[in-house]
Amino acid sequence: MAAERDVLGRLGKRLRQLRQARGLTQWQVAERGINYKYYQRIERGRINVTVRTLARLAALLEVPLHELFCDTPNAESKDDARLSTQNILSP
Repeated sequence: MAAERDVLGRLGKRLRQLRQARGLTQWQVAERGINYKYYQRIERGRINVTVRTLARLAALLEVPLHELFCDTPNAESKDDARLSTQNILSP
């Protein structure tokens, strides 16, 4: 359970980074098609999300889905993205 919370927390942190890098507020993300309170809980790492929701968030933030799991923006290659994903998902 603690490992799951840690993954969700890191995902939320990454979503916050991507949102802020685009100069968006949580409310502005919500206006693009996701419930405001729901999005707040995702960003705080308090709710488990479906792959469908992750795909929707990636589209709203205009990034490829894998970038939600990267520690660094715009991974240079698929190998970089894979390694970054391992960092986020590893306990």
